[in-house]
Amino acid sequence: MGSSPSNRLQHFHFQSSYGRVRVLPAHVLVHGSYLMNLGNPDDEKREKSYECFLDEIQRCEQLGLELYNFHPGSTVGQTTKEHSIALIAECINRAHKATANLTIVIENMASAGNVIGSEFSELRGIIDRVENKDRVGVICTQLGMISPRKRDGTRRYPSTTT
Repeated sequence: MGSSPSNRLQHFHFQSSYGRVRVLPAHVLVHGSYLMNLGNPDDEKREKSYECFLDEIQRCEQLGLELYNFHPGSTVGQTTKEHSIALIAECINRAHKATANLTIVIENMASAGNVIGSEFSELRGIIDRVENKDRVGVICTQLGMISPRKRDGTRRYPSTTT
């Protein structure tokens, strides 16, 4: 599932482009692979998803980026939503321990069967289980909310529009 290895020259070119395009790393929100499912109750499949998740987060950190967005996953009809929510939070906690400072942003999902994240209570269930709340946020694209928010509802990063 992972991407090919990147190198220092690629990192340099990417990081040197910030000034040319007038975009700060704090304003770049990377979207994770749609193939990951951190809520899968199958240990082997979930571990493959976690490895991809961690690889992508580590690449973001290497590039100086601060935000990583992903869809939480699904029960695949094999477990309860509560169990999948716990599995997703466990993966986020593992990733936080393996990385330095990147904020993981959980994106909501359209309501469909076994999907996790179509209800705010499911997103809250994940966040409640995340140990480092300073490094987790939520984005709700279904309602047009495109700014990561802190637990108290304030913007994580100031708006760049005037």
